[in-house]
Amino acid sequence: MNRLLLRLGSLLLPAWIAVGMVACGGDGSQGATGPQGDAGPQGDAGPQGEKGAKGSKGDTGEQGAQGDKGDTGDAGPEGEQGEQGPQGAKGDTGAQGEKGDTGDAGPQGEQGEQGPQGEQGDTGAQGEKGDTGDTGPQGEQGEQGPQGEQGDTGEQGPQGEKGDTGDAGPQGEQGPQGEQGEQGPPGEQGISSALLSGTVTNGAAKVALEGATVSFVPSVVSSTTTDSTGAFSVELPIGIYTIAVSADGFADLSEDVSLVAGHDVSLDLALSPVSLVAVSADDASGAPGETVDLEATLDIKDGSTGATYSWKQISGPEVAISGADTATPQVTLPDAETTIAALVASAQAPDRLMVVGVNPYALEEADTAVVRVTVTTSSGKYTRDVTLTSELGLAVTNGLENVPRGVPQLLQAPENEAGYAWTITARPTGSTATLAHADTRWPVIVPDVIGRYDIQESTSGGTLTLVAGLWVGAIAGLDPADGKPIGKDDCIYCHDDHIAPDKFTTWRQTGHAEIFSQNIDNPSGHWSTSCASCHTVGYDIGNNNGFDDRMAQEGWTVPHGAVGNYAAMFKDYPDTAALGNVQCESCHGPNGSIAHHPSEANQELSETRVSVSAELCGACHGEPLRHGRFQQWQESGHANFELAVAEGPSNHCGRCHSAQGFLAWLDQGDLTLRIQGASGNATADELAALGMTEESVQPQTCTACHDPHEQGATSGEPNTATVRVSGNTALLPAGFKATGVGHGALCITCHNTRNGTHNDETTPSATSYSAPHVAAQGDVLMGENAYFVTPGSRGAHSYITNTCANCHMELADPPAEYSYQLSGTNHSFEADLSICGDCHGNFDGGSLQTVTEASLQELAAALGAAAKDKLTGLGVVHVRAYDPATDLYSSSDSAVANVELDLTDTPIASVAVGEAHGQAALTLTLDSDTPVSITWTDESETETSEVAVQLGSLYTDDTGAQGTRVYSTNGSLFRGIWNLLLLEGDGSLGVHNPSFFNEVINKTLLEDLSS
Repeated sequence: MNRLLLRLGSLLLPAWIAVGMVACGGDGSQGATGPQGDAGPQGDAGPQGEKGAKGSKGDTGEQGAQGDKGDTGDAGPEGEQGEQGPQGAKGDTGAQGEKGDTGDAGPQGEQGEQGPQGEQGDTGAQGEKGDTGDTGPQGEQGEQGPQGEQGDTGEQGPQGEKGDTGDAGPQGEQGPQGEQGEQGPPGEQGISSALLSGTVTNGAAKVALEGATVSFVPSVVSSTTTDSTGAFSVELPIGIYTIAVSADGFADLSEDVSLVAGHDVSLDLALSPVSLVAVSADDASGAPGETVDLEATLDIKDGSTGATYSWKQISGPEVAISGADTATPQVTLPDAETTIAALVASAQAPDRLMVVGVNPYALEEADTAVVRVTVTTSSGKYTRDVTLTSELGLAVTNGLENVPRGVPQLLQAPENEAGYAWTITARPTGSTATLAHADTRWPVIVPDVIGRYDIQESTSGGTLTLVAGLWVGAIAGLDPADGKPIGKDDCIYCHDDHIAPDKFTTWRQTGHAEIFSQNIDNPSGHWSTSCASCHTVGYDIGNNNGFDDRMAQEGWTVPHGAVGNYAAMFKDYPDTAALGNVQCESCHGPNGSIAHHPSEANQELSETRVSVSAELCGACHGEPLRHGRFQQWQESGHANFELAVAEGPSNHCGRCHSAQGFLAWLDQGDLTLRIQGASGNATADELAALGMTEESVQPQTCTACHDPHEQGATSGEPNTATVRVSGNTALLPAGFKATGVGHGALCITCHNTRNGTHNDETTPSATSYSAPHVAAQGDVLMGENAYFVTPGSRGAHSYITNTCANCHMELADPPAEYSYQLSGTNHSFEADLSICGDCHGNFDGGSLQTVTEASLQELAAALGAAAKDKLTGLGVVHVRAYDPATDLYSSSDSAVANVELDLTDTPIASVAVGEAHGQAALTLTLDSDTPVSITWTDESETETSEVAVQLGSLYTDDTGAQGTRVYSTNGSLFRGIWNLLLLEGDGSLGVHNPSFFNEVINKTLLEDLSS
């Protein structure tokens, strides 16, 4: 054991220390153990064992030349001399004589087993140890007689108990002084540590830094901290260390240092402040209109002085700041009406009587204002942003009128200047619900009893009906065959496609049906109750038998993710399990209400459960960054409520400009027709029954494109989302079909010229000067509906998988502010030309678009010049003037051209071609100081030098009836204008179908455009 310690010591210490320790021999009379010369091969000095009582080792002295002891005479090479006994008290090893000439104890060989070199105690006088020196050539000492079993060293008289032939033989090169065992004690064992000290300062202010933490790697000692002078001191074993220093408000610092025995090291370490002046101020919250106190505190780390303060608001509803130039201002939060107005603006609710859907993003934006304090010191300016939260008490809602009990509902009246007066005209028995902010545009009601609430806004005369109910849940368990949900019997009984539509069969295959169960069953999942408001039914602030209420009743807690968690819930927590995942009630409101099973007298209440509004989806898909599809959609043209209100209540335009109209149009099958009613084109009443009125029409919302009962399983990778039209389109209003375009078929269904076939193979109506509908992307992509070229010049981009959706949604990044790490499909639908490089190398579409735009301008100029020349040559023309700004005409009859233009006296300076109210048109700029006087159909008058006219309302004479038109629909000018508007309406400047663009432009320029 002592040898082992000695050996470890020599390994751990520097060589010079180890050697020094060897010099400290034992105090035995190890006499002149002969010249310890070449202690032979100091082989394996055998176990220098216990050195026994060397006393009675008696006559080993006379063991003559220890000779026959094999070569134990030289005790073999005293090998590692490791455990050279304790050579300490090595007793009276006699004079150990001259140790003969053990110097030449042969090659110290392997120092092999050297016999037990015990204590060699009283190996008698071991006198001169005879000539053990010459105990043969201790040969290679390898076999040293064979020192193998060290056997006969036992007879060495007995060499003590372990013999320590230690001294027997020169201690040679002192072997590897191995563990140096108890060699006597090994002196002071050298020096094995050093003192590390230092001072830590603030590098900016050049002052001592108290309380900085100093730690060491390897961590042989605990970390320490600096005192009031910035000093630290610690004794460390010698070696190489990394010194790490840290302090609050400062950047961490590390430095390597090498410690050598006996040499102290001192360090001067300067930490750099993260901020020269750290400004702190706590966030605050309060009720709307409440005043809160703020306080800015400073941690000055650079020694600067002269601090001044300036507070200002940088975002959110407007607050009032008092004491903005002090460290302790008072801030008055916006009142409730201001806060709610901000919420409604973020939600982009249309101006109508409604229940406002409150999405998470809008609620956070409205509740939150941010003010910034700027502190100026002698060293510069430093800032801190403070978040102020108005506690409105509102919750996320989906805009339905079938609502859960106990959840606040935000109502809205159409805007008016006369004020607002809300009252509850009918309520369930026992209800004490009231309307908060009843004299504003946006009151709030919390239904407290299940049943019907009729609410009226007296100024506008509008009435809203809310139906409050309780959550029920529709899932009874999991199907052992596929692990997917199975419905409750009382749900399936009706929803069997006989009494009511079977939506359950398709729903259970969607991601909505498993989002909760998949998450809690995932061993690496991260699901928590913060996800529950969307991933379960009824996790809300009301007491209404929702998921949170059932959790509390049954005692379910969120488990660690593991396969089978959800299945186990049906055994132990069945009522909670029944409300897991996104179910029927998530989109239709509580099933435990009279709207779910209305009486015959209340059939209209069933309508409170159905909506095609995007707000319905926005309640969950309106939470950036993770779930920001709703806000992405809001940035797109599809969210244009103004256009929907203007165009949607129409059996023609409403096909694509309203969600309700689009769904009805798809259902009728024949897309070449307008929306159909009982007897042909749908009447206003029939459209109203579909919800296509100014008060209820919706733009192209989520449900226009996606069937929520079949929306797919995942929207990430892979994307399995489904759309209502895919693969091929039906025959379109533009007169062609798009085939093999994947999800792009849905886009092309609306994004086409929608005014019949236009090419050289067809004969247009002599009186139809219709321009192509501006959403001409489908025509251009498929190479359709252009004059002077061969129809069907389909572009290569039309063959890309999912065509439109691939470039505009999958490859194009969504807006960063509404997406987590730019992930997910892009529902703003805005393509980024940088994606061209994914297929085309460094090409980004820019040069193509530049050239195409110049070519389109050339074509427009050629058409305008041709029209100018022809009209100038006619001298006098008659027009039915049109005002693009007001959408008014100079006559109510398109055949009555009641504005005469004498182009001889008032020549044309230029002609621009374009579109006016859906027709090919010209705008004549007259070169005259005398403007033309025009009286419009509303009897207003205008004097102008610019006269716009639809091409079909430009005559050579005016007979009061059908005169002679200047241009024919078979003429090149009309066809050229169609081609120009077709390409401009595509909007891609050639990207969608470059070869088609070039051919159409070039072929049109070659035509005689005067006809």
